Amino acid sequence: MKAMIASLILLLATPAVGAEAVAYRIEPAAGKEILLEVEKTGLLRGKKHLIAFPKYSGTLSFDRAAPGNSKVELAIDSRAAQVRDTWLSEKDQKKVRDEALNNMLAVSRHPEMRFASTRVEPGGGNRYRVEGTLTIRGIGKPVTLDVTFDPVTLDIDGTSVFKMTSYSLKPPSAALGAVGTRDEMTAAFHVRAVK
Repeated sequence: MKAMIASLILLLATPAVGAEAVAYRIEPAAGKEILLEVEKTGLLRGKKHLIAFPKYSGTLSFDRAAPGNSKVELAIDSRAAQVRDTWLSEKDQKKVRDEALNNMLAVSRHPEMRFASTRVEPGGGNRYRVEGTLTIRGIGKPVTLDVTFDPVTLDIDGTSVFKMTSYSLKPPSAALGAVGTRDEMTAAFHVRAVK
């Protein structure tokens, strides 16, 4: 009986699997932002629109021993979008921003984009493959992120490629189609976790 009680006490004192997850906040920091790159086609082939989203917030629950138990959620303020196209005049940058905010992102009805992970797989070292749902304009679609998480600096960097048409968006074009936009967009994020 004493052996059985001792075993029960030992079992209760042992941490549960996944109990090692550490909770973090993801908040804006200097030099940390989320970027969206969209390449041009036709006469402007080789150019790209670079739209920055400096306002975001989220949470990360990271389990180093069992990364599959980790979760991340992120909300991105679409209204704060900034165009960083150095090849455009300030006037044309405003036109691109207006198109992105009013037509593509429809921020008056959908002021934020959201990402919620559904699966995290280790990729070796500090690399991870994160699957989840990205919601744009109220439409949620599965995406995959290639991520690195530095356990010392708590920097999180990664990329994902997805299509505008997946979100019922038509790639913009002009000049009777002589200038267009690729369907594929690349999201690149450089954020930092905070305990």
